[in-house]
Amino acid sequence: MGAWPDASSGQGSPSAPKTVFVLDDEESVLYFLRKILDDSGLAATTFSDVPAFEAALSERRPDFVMLDLALHADDGIGVLRHLASVGYRGRIVVMSGIDDRVLEAAARFGVESGLDMAGRLQKPFDIPRLKAFLIGAGLMPLPIHDADAHNALAAGQLYHVYQPKLDLRSGRVVGGEALVRWSHPVAGELMPDRFLPCLSQQGLHDLTHGLMEAVLGQAREWESQGIDSQLSVNVPASLICEPGFFDWVKGLRRSTGARSPLTLEVTETDACASDLNACMNIARFRLLGLSIAIDDFGVGYSSLARLRHLPISELKIDRSFVAGLATDEINQVIVKSVAMLAQGLRLKLTAEGVEDPAALDHLRALGCDYAQGYHISRPLPAGAFAQAVRSKG
Repeated sequence: MGAWPDASSGQGSPSAPKTVFVLDDEESVLYFLRKILDDSGLAATTFSDVPAFEAALSERRPDFVMLDLALHADDGIGVLRHLASVGYRGRIVVMSGIDDRVLEAAARFGVESGLDMAGRLQKPFDIPRLKAFLIGAGLMPLPIHDADAHNALAAGQLYHVYQPKLDLRSGRVVGGEALVRWSHPVAGELMPDRFLPCLSQQGLHDLTHGLMEAVLGQAREWESQGIDSQLSVNVPASLICEPGFFDWVKGLRRSTGARSPLTLEVTETDACASDLNACMNIARFRLLGLSIAIDDFGVGYSSLARLRHLPISELKIDRSFVAGLATDEINQVIVKSVAMLAQGLRLKLTAEGVEDPAALDHLRALGCDYAQGYHISRPLPAGAFAQAVRSKG
């Protein structure tokens, strides 16, 4: 695939846009698209000629433009040129019944002109294929339910990539955070923020169980190859609160035979700040040899009261405090304060979102223990991550 996504890429806006302009000189196509878009909750405005389209564009900018290339009086390339000249920043779908190579050439022209090309759509199209394309291009929302995630897990569509974790003292990759991805048959690769918020609490708990089984199975496979790595898994705090979760994790480690160090990164820390079950479970996990980290420390519901009452072992400072660390004096003060707090409480400190060497140098000087971010490495597939641990471990 080239520099721009086609219909199956799944790249696009994480939420459905509100307005769509459709330009096509076939009334039947306009009627068809308007009905599909309107039924999907989008505000579709249709145009059969370029002057009317450009006049409307001068008054308001839609979130999306769907553009037919083979217009009778004009051609879509000229419309793309106009969109670029007026600085249009929405997403664009090009469509036509002509050779797909022409569609691709037009889309590449759009990219080179600074336009955001959402994809291409070959005519004629039917309703199922059109809806699949609109979901993949980000025009229509992707409905996700608990059963969808459960079925995806069973079908092997959910998988992990691993974000390497650098020890700032030794300079070695000592572990990694397991990050879930969904290879969706319609929308392409989905990041967790596209589907986890759609699940009920029970659905999220069930999915977490399945994903932890996969991570510990992977850890055991690596151990058999002589690769030892500390892995971390995100777990909702509402699950940490459940009395039976500790026994389940203990049984899973026994059944998989995985012995590698494991960290549970607790999200939604507001869910059980004063819950006795949470304190008890975290203490039992620590006795079992697991680490407990508070993720995104410094934002949301993290608080000093939780540090006092929960027997955690690690803080992960939010990426918003690491961004521009070399030049942002306020963030430097915040990170230094958190580092002193962590040291005083004998907690490990990990910085997320490290994007440049200057930030890494500051974190090392401030006494941060570990770092993650694109400057160190992007999330890696299992094989590449194992190689990173071998070569730097």
